[in-house]
Amino acid sequence: MFRIRRILENELTSILKIEGSICEDNLSAWAEEMGRITRNGVHQTVLECSSVSSICPKGLDILLERLSEGVYLVNCPVGVKNMLYTAGRSRNVLD
Repeated sequence: MFRIRRILENELTSILKIEGSICEDNLSAWAEEMGRITRNGVHQTVLECSSVSSICPKGLDILLERLSEGVYLVNCPVGVKNMLYTAGRSRNVLD
């Protein structure tokens, strides 16, 4: 199970902390949350991922599909960071 909580929000930026595990059991909730996060338009969104214990391959696919220009990730697990770089999404990784 995963949890997303808002750490900071102002008129230009939101910082959200993702905690837990994204697995086969919660993919629909993950897709829904990623869709909601990436539709915010003017806002820049930073996903703080230091407390993500694991992410399944399909969860990573959802992340890659929904990742937009104004969404950035920080403190990603090494495997997630490597997949983002391999997929050509290094501009979305801040660390």
